[in-house]
Amino acid sequence: MSHMKKATLLLAALTSALAPIAVGCGASDAPDSGSGTVVEHVFGVTEVPDDPQRVVTLGWGSTEAALAVGVVPVAIPNGEGNGGIDDGLHPWVAEFLSDEGLDAPELLSANAGAEPPFEEIASYDPDLILAVEAGLTDTQYERLSEIAPTVAHPGEAWATPWREVITITGDALGEPDRAADVLAQVDAKTEAARRAHPEFAGRSITASAIYDDEFYIFTGSEPRSLLLAQLGFEVESFGQTEPWYELSFEHAGQITSDVLLLYFQTEDEARAFEASAPARLLTQYREGRVATVIGGANVAAVSPPTALSWEWTLDDFTDELSRAAAH
Repeated sequence: MSHMKKATLLLAALTSALAPIAVGCGASDAPDSGSGTVVEHVFGVTEVPDDPQRVVTLGWGSTEAALAVGVVPVAIPNGEGNGGIDDGLHPWVAEFLSDEGLDAPELLSANAGAEPPFEEIASYDPDLILAVEAGLTDTQYERLSEIAPTVAHPGEAWATPWREVITITGDALGEPDRAADVLAQVDAKTEAARRAHPEFAGRSITASAIYDDEFYIFTGSEPRSLLLAQLGFEVESFGQTEPWYELSFEHAGQITSDVLLLYFQTEDEARAFEASAPARLLTQYREGRVATVIGGANVAAVSPPTALSWEWTLDDFTDELSRAAAH
C-alpha cells in the first residue's frame, strides 16, 4: 500500500479547560548543544530546542495538539479538500481560535496528505517542524531537517494512534503535563460516551471507506478503529495485522459484523453506494445496521479524531453509531 494512497484515504475522510495559549510569533535563539527535549521517531531522534516559538505543523493532528497545549503554530496544512471551511481552516480549529481570541496561523498551500512545500515552509523560518501523524519519506524528512528540527511519525506512515499524537506533540513542545491534562479530558469524554451507549459493548463493527471499487477496511490497529474500541466495540480485522485491508466488492458478503461503519465525502456518494450491487450483498443495509459518516468535515473529524475535533463531532458520531447498533 503506497503512502500516497494511505494519505488520500486518510483525507477522504477540549477548549474550555485549556490553559492560556502562547502565540508563536517571534524567532527563538538556537539551543546550546545538549539542551531541549530529545524525541524518538521512525527516522531516528530529534533534539528539539527549548521553548520553540515558530512551529510549523504537517500531516494530521499536530496542529490541534499544539493548540491544545498552548502553542499557536506559525503555519499549518491547508484544509482544502479535507473538510476545511471556506478560509481553509477546519471548523473545530476555527471555533477554538475564535473562542480563545487568537489570530489564525498562516496556511500552507498543501493539505495534510500532500508533499510538504519545502520552500514555503522555509520561508516561515521555523525552529521546529511537527509531523507526528504523517507519511514522510526518508528524503522528505532529510529535506525538512535541513530547514529545522523535525519530529516525524514514530512508526508506520499514517498509523500514529491519535492519543499518541497529543502526547508526542506535548513532549516535543516541552508541555508534557498540559498534554496529559488534554488527554485526560479527551479520555473522560470518550468514557462518558461509552457509558452513555451500553448498546456498543461487545458489538462487532467493521469500519471502511470505499476506494477504487473496493472496501478499504480499517483494522483494529488503525487509529480510527482504536477510537471505536474505546467506545466499546469489537473491531473486525479479518485476520489481518496491517492497519488497512482491501476487500473487493465481490466479497462483500464476508463483512458479517453487527455494525458496518462507512465514510463518504458527500450525500450523493452515500446514496449511490446504497443503491449499488455491492450494498445489496450486505445484510447490514437490509437490516438497518449501517452507520455513515458523511461530509468532508465530519469524515476528517474522526479520521482519526484530534485533540479538538473529537469534542466537535462526538455527539453526532455516537448518535449515528447508536442508531445502527440498536438493531
